[in-house]
Amino acid sequence: MSKLYVGNLDQDVTEQALRQLLDEHGIACGSILVKRGGYAFVDCPDQSAADKAIDKLNEKWQRPCGVSSGKVLMLRQHLLVCVYGFSGL
Repeated sequence: MSKLYVGNLDQDVTEQALRQLLDEHGIACGSILVKRGGYAFVDCPDQSAADKAIDKLNEKWQRPCGVSSGKVLMLRQHLLVCVYGFSGL
C-alpha cells in the first residue's frame, strides 16, 4: 500500500468529493483522511496507482466536486518520518 499526501485543498472538501475526483480519473484508492488545513492522505493499493494519481492530478487546476476550486492540487508520495521523542505524528 502506498500513501499520498494531497495538499492545497479547500477547507470544505469532503472525503466523498475527493474520492469522486479520484474515481473520475480512474484512480483506485482505499481510505481517504481529509484533515483541517486543506490537506488529505489517500491510501493507494500499490505504487502504480499512486504514480498514476500524481501524474494525472499533481499541479492541475481542479474545480469538480468543490475540490480545490481555484487552486492547484499538490500530490506527493507521503513518507512517514519518525523523530525520537516526538509524539505528534
